[in-house]
Amino acid sequence: MAKSARRRRKRPLDGLRLLREAGAATGLPVVTEVMSPEEVDLVADHANMLQVGARNMQNYPLLRRLARTGRPVLLKRGLSATLGEWLLAAEYLLAGGNSQVGFCSDGPQSLTLEGFAELMGSLNAAAARPAGRRRASPPAARAASSRRTGCCASG
Repeated sequence: MAKSARRRRKRPLDGLRLLREAGAATGLPVVTEVMSPEEVDLVADHANMLQVGARNMQNYPLLRRLARTGRPVLLKRGLSATLGEWLLAAEYLLAGGNSQVGFCSDGPQSLTLEGFAELMGSLNAAAARPAGRRRASPPAARAASSRRTGCCASG
């Protein structure tokens, strides 16, 4: 392998190590973006939460791989993405077994009150589905709908 190729491969690892050290020094969790399914294991070893950038919101192989990590995933909404597309991306994570999904909306299409209500209704319904037992679904749905939630949208 050429020296320049080894150097390029080493840099991301150096950056991840620096992030982990900074997190340990400050006591803050590390959140960083994963851009391809091949990077997931490496990044998950160094970060507390894995971010899916707006451009990768519809990278379904990446979403399926992230669902299997057991790490929380921050799903960033693309500027032109609809609420339905955002929820579909989250559904890939939920269907893959990861219920630890955070949402980040950025840009001019930030959430309106109606959009926030639609999002919370969809999340409440999704929270009831993974119960797997008919008798457990109503309590799970009630618990999800009674949680106090907040929304932070920039832009």
